[in-house]
Amino acid sequence: FEIANELRSIDIRNYTDLEELRQIILYKISAYLKNYRSGEILEFDSSKLGVENVFLKIGSGSLGGKARGIAFLNHLIKQNHLQDKYQDINILIPLMFVICSDVFEDFVENNNLYDYAMETRDEEAIAKRFLEAELPEKIKKDLRRLIEKIDKPLAVRSSSILEDSQTLPFAGIYNTYIIPNNYDDIEMRFKHLYDSVRLVFSSVFYNSPKQYAKNADLRIEEEKMAVIIEGLVGEEHGRYFYPLISGVAQSYNFYPYGNMKPQDGTVSLALGFGKTIVEGGKVYRYSPAYPKKPPPYSGPKEFLGKLQTTFYV
Repeated sequence: FEIANELRSIDIRNYTDLEELRQIILYKISAYLKNYRSGEILEFDSSKLGVENVFLKIGSGSLGGKARGIAFLNHLIKQNHLQDKYQDINILIPLMFVICSDVFEDFVENNNLYDYAMETRDEEAIAKRFLEAELPEKIKKDLRRLIEKIDKPLAVRSSSILEDSQTLPFAGIYNTYIIPNNYDDIEMRFKHLYDSVRLVFSSVFYNSPKQYAKNADLRIEEEKMAVIIEGLVGEEHGRYFYPLISGVAQSYNFYPYGNMKPQDGTVSLALGFGKTIVEGGKVYRYSPAYPKKPPPYSGPKEFLGKLQTTFYV
């Protein structure tokens, strides 16, 4: 009905060029579909790759903690019309695909990887064994279709069932891989993506997660892994890709100053990749409740000395 209302306003007598009329109709249909699908979780299909603010899933099962959180944010953006709130600022999640947890379970079971991965402490040997194993053919075809349509850098990230648990989060324990995805040879780009997915799967059985699970009285065998494939946000400059900005927000500020309260939270921002933040580099910190309040430095010299001077591309 919405499309019908849009098309009713078109008077074909005003057009002598049928191709121009056709393009107008296609634009109105495309705009409707973009708005309708925005903020939704959809089954993967290469025809949906051009839709903004859409979240595509491959396979079945759980999205995992991290992907579920991003999907919720995506829904909030749509529900609160944030994409229309600020002039000249487009708020949306990056290009986003999730390989659901059932793919991980089938992969590990069909290739008899559980016992070997649980008993082996050599992480290189585990990674090699996982790289020798094959994902289901349908998943490989979906990954190939994805890589045929997208030639921007991608982050391949973990999204386990336990990852964003409020009591015992596994955040930061599993591996993330960033692939340039800019080779002319599409087979090389596919190989990088295919290998990265399998290596994220293998990181479930590395020593750190095993020990962390043991200390937390959890069984790592019960862990299920989904994988996020996410487009990086940024621009190319010559032979480098410059990520725009990275940030970590925390809901509790352990070091408030002035009239800030711990519950006001804190944000750390950095230019370039988030490696600067997570490895304790120089960043800009502020409270979302007081965004214009300057950091508590004694003067310009200290302020400049603690500002970011390098960034990762």
